[in-house]
Order: sequence, then C-alpha cells, then structure tokens
Amino acid sequence: MKTLKFLSIIAAIAFIFTSCAKDGATGPQGAAGTNGNANVTNGQVSVNSSDWSWNGSSYTCTVNSSNITSSLISSGGAVEIYISPNNGAGWVALSYTYINSSVSSPNAFMSYAFDAGQVELVWTWNNQVEDGDPCTTYGTSLLVNIVAIPASIMVQNPNINWNNANEAAQLPEVKAILSGLKK
Repeated sequence: MKTLKFLSIIAAIAFIFTSCAKDGATGPQGAAGTNGNANVTNGQVSVNSSDWSWNGSSYTCTVNSSNITSSLISSGGAVEIYISPNNGAGWVALSYTYINSSVSSPNAFMSYAFDAGQVELVWTWNNQVEDGDPCTTYGTSLLVNIVAIPASIMVQNPNINWNNANEAAQLPEVKAILSGLKK
C-alpha cells in the first residue's frame, strides 16, 4: 500500500513538471513604453495678485482643475498642492507657513480645500489683518501645481503619509512631475 501511494505521488509530480512545455519560438519584443507617471496627473497655473479676494479674515483664490474629478474624490484619491514663488525654481508643499523675516511682522499660513474641478487656496495672516495676498508678499505671481493621485497608487504605497505633501513628493511619479515642470 505504501508503495502504491509513493508511486502515485511520483507519477503526479512527474505529470506536473512535464505537462507544460514551451511550444514554438519566443515572440517578438514589444514596443518600448513611454516613461509615464502611473496615472498621476497634474496641472500648473499661474496665480496673480488680482486673483485673490479678501473675505475679512483671509485671502482666497479659486483655481480650476480638470484633474480633480468626482471619481478621484469618491474613490479616495489624493490631491496635493505645491506652490512656487520662484517661477518654478523650487516647489513648496501646502500646507505652508510663511515666516516673515521681520520679527515685528506677522507670519502667514497657506492651506487649501478642493472639490471636483477646483481648488480653493487660502492665505491667512496670523493676526488676521489684511497684510497682503501672497503675490504681494512675494512680489511676484505664484505658480500653483495641482497633483491628482489615484487611490490605486495610494494603495500600492501604503507607507507614504498621504496627509503630508512632502512625503507624497518623494513618490517617483510625483517627483518626476515636479522635476519636469517649468524651471
């Protein structure tokens, strides 16, 4: 009986390893793919001083973005915002605190909220006084980069703190977008 079981096991193993065979020659190599960003999309806009409105406690500016879709939001995707007051020479992740070099002057804080198709930027001075919009503060227009990251990318990268745009910027797909932008 032991011999029969042993021979049955040997026959099964032999069948498994010999039943699959490579038939025919290897097919031709496929076309090379383009360097992509795994469905991470972005849009860059320039925001001027005239785009900001004072609402009594903060400056606000609404920026349209076709990259922020209702399906991105409903699936749990992320939206990260980066600004550049240096014409794209460097990107700062929001939320961001502007530290005024003059000790007697207040600091400002920039944050954002988003909905399908748009982002609202908010610039608040810590004294909540109308001390100037960010373009006036920096003396130039701001470049705003809106990065939309699908939930599938987030699932593939569970160790990234998606509430921290600086961490999200280390994701190769986001890094590629930020490094390839206007400089």
